[in-house]
Amino acid sequence: MKKIPQKGWIYNKETNAHWKVSPIWPLKLDYLVIALAPDYEWTVIGVPNEKYVWIMSRYPHLLRETIHSIIDELNLNGYNTNRIIYVEHNKP
Repeated sequence: MKKIPQKGWIYNKETNAHWKVSPIWPLKLDYLVIALAPDYEWTVIGVPNEKYVWIMSRYPHLLRETIHSIIDELNLNGYNTNRIIYVEHNKP
């Protein structure tokens, strides 16, 4: 297991959806909150050029229906989801 501590801060305080993240100084990357579950169970993070997208959950597994719903919404918003890689998460 490898850890990379990062610093993140809200860049657009009006929407709270545009963040800057710095894995190492002086690098500052744009992260966009493009979707968020009402109960904060999951979120979708993207980048401005829509090349990368991450579906993140508070739990190791999301329901398949939830994942399909998220991907359908991403497709409607112009994201290419054909190259999404599913990563199995196991408890340490």
